[in-house]
Amino acid sequence: MLKTEAINFFGTQVALANLLGISQSAVSKWGNRVPTSRAYQLQVITNGALKAEANNGKTYTQRTDS
Repeated sequence: MLKTEAINFFGTQVALANLLGISQSAVSKWGNRVPTSRAYQLQVITNGALKAEANNGKTYTQRTDS
């Protein structure tokens, strides 16, 4: 899942961070893709409107401190 997809879904980076219980600065450090664990969390929260997998079913992982 692209970070921009998640931000657009919730309106702002701050709203996304608040929903996940993390800081806005943590979200800003993600890079282009939502970290795998957060992507699955968002998939559940949105009842599948956002999907954790993208690009031909490949799941991308990215290490973060959040």
